[in-house]
Amino acid sequence: MIISIIIPAYQGAYYLEKFSLPSLTRQDYSDWEAIVVDDGSTDDTQNILQNWQANDPRIKYLRHSHNRGLAATLNTGILASRGDYIAFLEQDDIWLSNKLSKQLTSLSQAQLCDCSFFWFNENKNNLSGLGAGNFSTLIGHQAVIKKLFPLPENKEYLGIEDGLIAGQLALMLDNKEISSQNIVHLQDPLVIVSRHNNSLSGHGHSLTYANRYQAALNFFSEKNTPTLNKLKRSWKKRRYFNLILSKLPSSSTKIIRQLLLLPKPNNYWRLKKIKKQPAYQAAKDLITKL
Repeated sequence: MIISIIIPAYQGAYYLEKFSLPSLTRQDYSDWEAIVVDDGSTDDTQNILQNWQANDPRIKYLRHSHNRGLAATLNTGILASRGDYIAFLEQDDIWLSNKLSKQLTSLSQAQLCDCSFFWFNENKNNLSGLGAGNFSTLIGHQAVIKKLFPLPENKEYLGIEDGLIAGQLALMLDNKEISSQNIVHLQDPLVIVSRHNNSLSGHGHSLTYANRYQAALNFFSEKNTPTLNKLKRSWKKRRYFNLILSKLPSSSTKIIRQLLLLPKPNNYWRLKKIKKQPAYQAAKDLITKL
């Protein structure tokens, strides 16, 4: 079974070379194709990807002539994919070596699968917690994934692509195109998600976040189904929260965001327990090699 892995790339020379591509080629499941879509990068991304493509024929390199945004990059990758399954890998994330094989086992009984992930604080060079729900954790049958696309390429929706995908999936659940029993979440952390200086965070971005949630609400304004409406209520709360943050002094906003990044109690104890398991040591070994 071929897995198509879509990797959106933009100004990602360092991370592609050190993070995502090495972790992909170390997978213990080898029947995959990687479709790396370069969204008009002006750094060394093109040279690096061409070198990787020359050394591994499973890596396909596509390039936009100019920067079109993440939605267009994902749409291009989806159109080029030919695998039985489709997965996503962000350029600055890392997969543990058994990520694909473990999720593929789950997909024998399901249509979509995601997993937990480790937060990697690049500034402190440590694993700082656990999370769930990220592009790099998702894999599914081609027929299901393709129903979530294409994404709208309007600049209005820039930065809320994951929300639009979640909304489309909610509609599929309510329209009975897929059942919740066919969506599996693995508690095992199989991905390392990076937090670094180029990540969007801190004061000055609160209003941007609020506008993104409003854009998602606008996109689905004419759709009202139970699962989607629950998601929309969550977006409204997050929009209001970020609007409030945007009114506060930068010092207060920074403290609040730092508090929010602290591990939640249940994740703290999960992380403490996982530290005794092979996955944690495997993740630590990977980050020591960066």
